[in-house]
Amino acid sequence: MPPSLPDRFRVSNEDGFRKRMARLYDGRLYFYEAMLKADSYDAYCALTGVGRATPRGRKDGPFSAEQEFRYALNRGWICELV
Repeated sequence: MPPSLPDRFRVSNEDGFRKRMARLYDGRLYFYEAMLKADSYDAYCALTGVGRATPRGRKDGPFSAEQEFRYALNRGWICELV
């Protein structure tokens, strides 16, 4: 597991999370669906594999599963379980 990522997590802001999911029309949606199903970073990685997603119309991709996990963590949509 990469440094500074929680081993176990939960969705802490499901409303914000689902709003984000509703706005996505690209491969990153797969990462968010995996976060809803997983309860650990290892389980999340098992669901997503090492795939990358490139959003249509954006030049700043592709994005990895780890990047999307960090994005959700930084936004407060998921949080560490202690």
